Amino acid sequence: IGLLRPDIIISTPWVTSLPDYRTSPLNLQFKNSTISLAKIALEFETSHFICFGSSAEYGDSNLACDSSTSPINPLDLYSQSKYETYLELSNLFRYSTTRFNWLRVFQPFGEYQDSNRLIPYLVSELSAGRTPVLREPNRVSDWISSKDIADATIFSIRNNLPEILDIGSGIGTHNWELVNILMKILEIDSPRIETSISYSESRGLVTSNLSAIFQAGWQPSGRLHESLSVLFGFSDR
Repeated sequence: IGLLRPDIIISTPWVTSLPDYRTSPLNLQFKNSTISLAKIALEFETSHFICFGSSAEYGDSNLACDSSTSPINPLDLYSQSKYETYLELSNLFRYSTTRFNWLRVFQPFGEYQDSNRLIPYLVSELSAGRTPVLREPNRVSDWISSKDIADATIFSIRNNLPEILDIGSGIGTHNWELVNILMKILEIDSPRIETSISYSESRGLVTSNLSAIFQAGWQPSGRLHESLSVLFGFSDR
């Protein structure tokens, strides 16, 4: 960094490997490494430092998350470490000339995702004619593609926005709805779906339509069906 003197540093690494990333002690290592990187950025007067947070900082259920109004409620080591990292970084950059943004990403999906994640798992099971198991069929997620996350990051660079930005689609999708979307894309007849847990109420995390990045004019490139169709090569159907 001292040699290259970049204008912008985007910090993305964090432990996310299933099934133990929520409780892994590596969360503390990534927290400390991220803070160390930020201090180096300050030392060399980097113009803009961007770091990725998580919707998990809001807790387990909030269907209208807005960084300006929603309470923070980390429930595990992963979300607590993310939030503590944000607080440290915000304090570091507060009186500096470096612009700082913390991007709270909601439910990401894209190429090369861990095969144990929900979308790759469902596609694998459905394509093979097996019966997928939904542990939480009524769980609501705000799915956002990796391409849209990249686009939102670029938008945050090109525009002077609030420090914390919620990066999601603003649209909640139940897990059982996700299965139906994938069946249509893959042109698979309705299989038998097994469930192990069911909630009578909708629970999950969704970005508020009033979030700052939406108000500034950014929107995802397409709805979930369209993004998944592109991801799996069926965009012309």
